[in-house]
Amino acid sequence: MNLSPLRSARVAKAVFAAAVAANVVLLYWPRAVGGGGLPHLDKAVHLLAFAAVAWSGLRARVPASWLLPLLVLHAGVSELVQDRLLPGRSGEVADVLADLVGILAGTALARASWRDEPVVPPQHRR
Repeated sequence: MNLSPLRSARVAKAVFAAAVAANVVLLYWPRAVGGGGLPHLDKAVHLLAFAAVAWSGLRARVPASWLLPLLVLHAGVSELVQDRLLPGRSGEVADVLADLVGILAGTALARASWRDEPVVPPQHRR
């Protein structure tokens, strides 16, 4: 399915907004979501949540120069908030590391998926 550039941009922005919303809910929900006995599930969720925001933000053409530093800052701040302000939650350095790996993975995936795609659609070039 080929989307028009305008519709494609809208879809990318909607996906980014959904990824940000999911990230915020996962990180700031009053109680940690149970791991169901699966080891390291929490770390995988952190990695995927940050990868989704990095990937979708870059695909939505959010400038990497402010998106990526903001995500790195958010990784650390979110753990401090969980540790200090959310009863029943704790902050972990390992979660920050999983977040950082997720940011790197999402960035790599976004850059790899642009390999053959022009930055500006041909009909908008001058």
